[in-house]
Amino acid sequence: MCLAFFLQRLLVLLGCLLAASSGNAEITTVLGQNGYDYTPPKVPFPPPPSCPSGGVPPYCCTNGGQGPNCVVPTPPPPSCPAGGVPPYCCTNGGSGPNCYVPPPPTPPPTRPPPPPPSCPAGGVPPYCCTNGGSGPNCYVPPPPTPPPTRPPPPPPRCPAGGVPPYCCTNGGTGPNCYVPPPPTPPPTRPPPPPPSCPAGGVPPYCCTNGGSGPNCYVPPPPTPPPTRPPPPPPRCPAGGVPPYCCTNGGTGPNCYVPPPPTPPPTRPPPPPPSCPAGGVPPYCCTNGGSGPNCYVPPPPTRPPTRPPPPPTRPPSCPAGGVPPYCCTNGGQGPNCVVPTRPPKGEEYLPPCPNGGQGPNCVVPTRPPVTPAPR
Repeated sequence: MCLAFFLQRLLVLLGCLLAASSGNAEITTVLGQNGYDYTPPKVPFPPPPSCPSGGVPPYCCTNGGQGPNCVVPTPPPPSCPAGGVPPYCCTNGGSGPNCYVPPPPTPPPTRPPPPPPSCPAGGVPPYCCTNGGSGPNCYVPPPPTPPPTRPPPPPPRCPAGGVPPYCCTNGGTGPNCYVPPPPTPPPTRPPPPPPSCPAGGVPPYCCTNGGSGPNCYVPPPPTPPPTRPPPPPPRCPAGGVPPYCCTNGGTGPNCYVPPPPTPPPTRPPPPPPSCPAGGVPPYCCTNGGSGPNCYVPPPPTRPPTRPPPPPTRPPSCPAGGVPPYCCTNGGQGPNCVVPTRPPKGEEYLPPCPNGGQGPNCVVPTRPPVTPAPR
């Protein structure tokens, strides 16, 4: 019985050794601690290495190449698209990079050889090439292609929009973004004749004074430059201080003299001074005026009255306006000038014959002084 147990153990050991020596073998039974066989759980083999970025294992090539450098085999050199014999695609039966055709053999000399053929249009014999080439086709080899150094820079962008390279946003082209004008349509009918002027003049406004525009405006002649300085301001014939010729020490157009300061009241103030000749205190004005000069403001200027309308007669201004110059702006004369009043500050006032000043020729007067009661 011991021998049978020992043989059983020996067979199990040999089975394990055979399974370990085989690469594709799988262990199905294992001898346990109690000496009995049991089947362990199947552990799957680790999967082959994958490619996180895609590609074909084992080198994860994504360009169809092979090997650790993913080398893509170069295709064979192209054939001759225009025909000919590789490798130089010669079509004249020659050989070499210049497709050289050897000249025919020279016959034995029986007579003097003929002179070499000349080239009527110039060039180099024997093929009369004028481009520096050689052979019957005057072939000129192309210059060698320089190796690429770096890719060309990307085209410039347009921060504000538009189409490179000039960033045009109006649909034009060139550095100035030129847009060609639309084609002029062909005339369909002749233009209408210009309007005529029944009373004469130059169309379209029938101006007879040489002017232009709907008002027949004639520009005024240019103002000549001043030849001498302007006259000095008028002086004061009756004395006084310019510009208002005040003789009472006052200021302004009315020669206003401020009253003296009022003393502090120590006793009741005296009654206001009376006017012996009548009038209204404090300046005893009898003309209804006010101030030390009893100034009376002028009456308001009445609006100008319009002249009576001319007698009714048929109008002679086709474009409207007032005869005889057909003015439509209210002006007068052949230029339809509208008179303008000079600014008030620049109005010239003649000197007053009474020695006064201002537009009313006011003569400054002092109010009568009455003695204060004792």
